[in-house]
Parts: sequence; structure tokens; C-alpha cells
Amino acid sequence: MAQDTREQLRKLRTLTQAQAAIGWAVVLFMLALVGTIYLRQVGQTATIGREVRSLQEELNLQKAENSVLERKIAEAQQLDRLQDEARDLGFMPAEGDDIVYLVVPDYPAESAPVLPEIVVSPTPPPPPIETISEALQRYFRSRFTVFIRGEAYEQ
Repeated sequence: MAQDTREQLRKLRTLTQAQAAIGWAVVLFMLALVGTIYLRQVGQTATIGREVRSLQEELNLQKAENSVLERKIAEAQQLDRLQDEARDLGFMPAEGDDIVYLVVPDYPAESAPVLPEIVVSPTPPPPPIETISEALQRYFRSRFTVFIRGEAYEQ
């Protein structure tokens, strides 16, 4: 009988060692899986960060180019420069004798239509607020109507 119990204990010990080995294998597999998922997420985040930085740099370059173009447009539209260009093309300032007025008989042929007068009546002020719940209701209604209309007041 002692021999049988020893044999059973030995079998149980080998079974327990197998279970422990399987348990450790599962734990190691789970750790490897979590590590792989973490590294993948970190890699994707780094890639997206580089793309965002690249797009931000491109935006800054476009803004700088835009400001240079706006400055060139402002310089090209200076009154002195435009007068010099016109003079180079042969234009001159008009004097009193150079101006000719044309008289067109029966102009305008029809009289301009008379627009009806629009009467604007002021809207009466809202009744005074009597309760806190009414005040909160008015506040939230005024805050959320801009969302319904699609106004975001972004700058």
C-alpha cells in the first residue's frame, strides 16, 4: 500500500510540474502578446506624430509663402507705383478741357421703381426671470442654439 501511495504521489508531482509549465507558458505568451500590442501602438503613434510634424512644417512654409505674396501684392498696389506704370503706358491726368460729358436724351427711359418703406418695430423685451430654473433654461437655450445654427465662433 505504501508503494501505491508513493507511485500516486510521483504521478501527482509530475502532473503538477506539467501544469506549472503550461501555466508559465500561458503567462509568457500573454506577456509577449501584450508587449507586441504595446510596441505596435507605440510605433503607430510615432509614425502619426512624424506625419503631423511634417504637415505642420508644410503649413508653416505655406503661411510664410502666403505672407510674402501678400506683401508683393501690397507693393504692386501702391498708388505711386500704379501712377508711374500708367504714365509709362502713356496715360496722363485728365484736365478740364480733356473731359467730355455725354448727354443721353430720355435717360433713364423708365423711372426707377419706388421701394416700399419698411417699418421696423422694436421687439418687446422678454419678461423678467422669476425662477432659477427659468434662468438656467434661457441660458442653455441661448448657448445651444448656436450649435443648431452651426456657429462655432472659431478663431
